Amino acid sequence: MDDKRILQAAMRSDFYTFVQKSFYEVDNSQTFIPAAYLEIMTDKLQQCAEGKIKRLIINIPPRKMKSLLASIVLPAWLLGRNPNERILCVSYSQELANKFSRDRKKLMNSDFYKETFATRLNPNKQTENLLETTKNGYCYATSVGGTLTGFGGTYIIIDDPIKADEALSQTIRESVNEWYDNTLSSRLDNKNDGVIILVMQRLHLDDLTAHLLKQDGWEVLSLPAIANSDKTYTLSNGKEITINAGEVLCPEIEPLEEILKLQKTMSNYNFYAQYMQEPIPEKGNILDFNKFKYFDEVPSGGTVFQSWDIAFKTGRNNDYTVCITAVEHEGNIYITDIYREKIDIANLPVEIMCRSQMFQCKNMIIEATTSTEFLLQTLAQRGIYPIKYTPKDSKEIRANYASEPLEYGKIFLKRNASWLDDFRAEIVSFPYGRHDDQVDAFSQLIIERKQKTFVTSTLERVNAMANYVKSEEYQARKYVRFKSSGFGKLV
Repeated sequence: MDDKRILQAAMRSDFYTFVQKSFYEVDNSQTFIPAAYLEIMTDKLQQCAEGKIKRLIINIPPRKMKSLLASIVLPAWLLGRNPNERILCVSYSQELANKFSRDRKKLMNSDFYKETFATRLNPNKQTENLLETTKNGYCYATSVGGTLTGFGGTYIIIDDPIKADEALSQTIRESVNEWYDNTLSSRLDNKNDGVIILVMQRLHLDDLTAHLLKQDGWEVLSLPAIANSDKTYTLSNGKEITINAGEVLCPEIEPLEEILKLQKTMSNYNFYAQYMQEPIPEKGNILDFNKFKYFDEVPSGGTVFQSWDIAFKTGRNNDYTVCITAVEHEGNIYITDIYREKIDIANLPVEIMCRSQMFQCKNMIIEATTSTEFLLQTLAQRGIYPIKYTPKDSKEIRANYASEPLEYGKIFLKRNASWLDDFRAEIVSFPYGRHDDQVDAFSQLIIERKQKTFVTSTLERVNAMANYVKSEEYQARKYVRFKSSGFGKLV
């Protein structure tokens, strides 16, 4: 087999290989630069094509070829491998959707594409937003809110469903999310086997990514402009790719110094959302996450505490039940575990007992309210008597009060813990994030311990004073003061 046939066979079976050749057919004004993140993205998209991933979200900064990969090359590759495929491609505007459709058409009419695949477009069934094959497969392009009457698909590909400058509008965000729920998601031909792909830059705490993550079954690939930590990705062929903390996605095109310059020209809100894939509110940051320290091993001899924030409903939009397990040692707090689940109230006492035994914890903190009264009684019947916490201020004031030991470097997090990302997201978004259960549990833990420390230190001072009053030194000093006052001798 000659080299050309080998390449064609590779392009039919390997999406990344096909992408590299397609790049020059769609836009021959630039040079394709191989990058690790492109291998990771294309591998995820190929797994969707092979039915291994049914729901995929890719969050990535702008200008990183996401539209080329997902909206142009992937549909062409899918139709090349199966000309009967039915694909819906969605973007925030019809103009943009049509542009992607023209690029798909250009690619599928190229000589290299026709030499690689037997698929052909039907010349009699093409419009600006519809490409149909001679085998009745098609790719239909529409916009968010656009018409879908008569169209369904085995693949739904959503590319930037909302414009960056419209993401702060609650009305527009809710409209996008509702259109997905009520119209787009119902257009899968087969709800079990159909595939939905969303590629977008994060824009808001309530954008479509956040909305979909409240549903089950979604796999997320989040690629920040600057890596926050070391992370190893294992591709479907077994290859491992590691992106280290501080690395950028493609230094040849956008080096670190240019991204840092860009950060200075953008608002903190826009940069962290669009480039770091960490949408934070315009205000907030009562608790500075950067003030947390990290530990690998907990010092021995500490006291274990668990702070529970209880939720009583398990609906999709309801809060989570959270348990923060921590060890107090020599004035420092070491957070060793965070449990965050939606759990039925009937099963909660058993879960509390299990986690108490798991971490050998005898000191549980639970807010004492009318809602938790029955839970506290149930625990008491089982010989468990939590510390009853009664909040006196707003959530914001409590968080601010809890920030003091954080500022002094006395709060430590378990390094590389699986719950770190969720905890960080909630900390930085408070008090404007959708959930604040972890913040409440954290504030409750810190405040209760600060109060106990104050009470303990006060009692220690009182006891010390009482002992001092009885001491010979005190009696001697008292005698001297009495004599010098001229009132006679001490009786």
